[in-house]
Amino acid sequence: MGKTSTVTQQPAIPLLTLNFALICLSNLTLYMVFYGLNPTLPIYIEQFGGTTEIAGLALTSLTLAAIISRPVTGWCVDKYGRRLFLVIGLLLFLLPSLIFIWMIPVWWLILLRFVQGLGWGVGHTAVTNVALDVVPPQRMGEGMGYFTLFTSIAMALSPPIALWMISQYSFQSLFTVTALVIICTLIVTFFIRYPRVEKPPAGERPVFLEKSALLPSLVILLIMFSYTAVVSFLA
Repeated sequence: MGKTSTVTQQPAIPLLTLNFALICLSNLTLYMVFYGLNPTLPIYIEQFGGTTEIAGLALTSLTLAAIISRPVTGWCVDKYGRRLFLVIGLLLFLLPSLIFIWMIPVWWLILLRFVQGLGWGVGHTAVTNVALDVVPPQRMGEGMGYFTLFTSIAMALSPPIALWMISQYSFQSLFTVTALVIICTLIVTFFIRYPRVEKPPAGERPVFLEKSALLPSLVILLIMFSYTAVVSFLA
């Protein structure tokens, strides 16, 4: 009789855990606020005496701040921990939303959107790194697909909800809700279990230019050129 070989199946590595769900929820709420303010703040600026130039500067200041913060944050979250910079990012994102409630002069929006851009860059970089830490390497593509799905959900739902709020209620109501959403996200971050990550060696300097990342970065740059042009036109 011939020998029969048995193949031992490895147990499936869980992906859809409570921890991963909390991370996806944090990503969803962060982007809900981001995509909710993008189409409504230009309307706010024009209704309260601002110009299209001020609206454009407000959007530019946010983008510039995100560009400045992301490279530095990537190194800092490795050295000092994900939770710290996720909380810092959310606090920076929250502060302008709280000030918006008081219906400040439109010129202030340029500075406040810069602060919010810092928060968005820091917070999103941190939460993405947490997701990469939590997702099993064997299911990285699937896991990050789910993670980024929540960005698309926010992109689809948040603008119409925000526009409906300012038409039915007021800008103050919108700003209050966005602030509450960020506060809820802050609370959620303290229930996330952060895996232990090996820190860079002491004295190691941050590397801001990684040759292997240049080509993928170029692809993203070209995509975002088109995306930003369309979004700016629609706003």
